[in-house]
Amino acid sequence: MEREVKITKRYLKTLERAQAKLEALEVGGVCNWEWYGESLKEFRKDEELDELIAKHVDNICQTVAEDCTVEYPSCREAGAAIMFPDGVEEQIEQWVRKFLREVIELKGE
Repeated sequence: MEREVKITKRYLKTLERAQAKLEALEVGGVCNWEWYGESLKEFRKDEELDELIAKHVDNICQTVAEDCTVEYPSCREAGAAIMFPDGVEEQIEQWVRKFLREVIELKGE
């Protein structure tokens, strides 16, 4: 599930310059330096974790959107309740448990 994100033009320019700098360094051979891979190890773990979180959040949101109903009380300040059909809470719990196992495995590398 793609989300729209708003950033300032200045920050976008900063990101574009950082990308161009990385590309220039890699074209120049920095990716062949002895310590290059090791220095990116934590970055890659964080990247994998972000992908893992996004995958599981998408699964949960899709299930909630397809299978659940939202009940709105008569007064505004009371909030809302999500009503899960049988089995959906267990399915979400299984996804959360799977996510946590994968995070523990990822961080244990």
